[in-house]
Amino acid sequence: MLAAGILLTIVGDDPWWTGLVALCVLLASIIPWCVTSLMLDIARYADGEDTVGTVTKVVADEDMGPDSNPFYDITVSAELAGGEIIRRTTRQSERTEPRPGQRIRFLHTTRDPDDLKDILFIEFVDEVVRRRGEGQS
Repeated sequence: MLAAGILLTIVGDDPWWTGLVALCVLLASIIPWCVTSLMLDIARYADGEDTVGTVTKVVADEDMGPDSNPFYDITVSAELAGGEIIRRTTRQSERTEPRPGQRIRFLHTTRDPDDLKDILFIEFVDEVVRRRGEGQS
């Protein structure tokens, strides 16, 4: 639609503002889609368990633009009440590279130990790297 509006503006007898209207219509449809997509993710995890886990693996995505933050595929392991251990993976764009040992807070809806995609990233709990055995009594 945007291309058609620009083409008609260049070769047709339509007013100059036709392309601008097409651009506004495009933006008016993209913004609500982005907002509802975010709201859907939040609603999907509304009844999820809030869990703190530890980053076990970080893989940097090398395909990025010069002006963007790199993306990292982060694998998280967390121990639930009852001794169950779950693993999850998330893809985040961070300014500083996450490191194994960092703690991460996330929501999940199942207790399936290998449902890797069941995660809603919330935040890094601390910036201090914790290694196994440190800080535990």
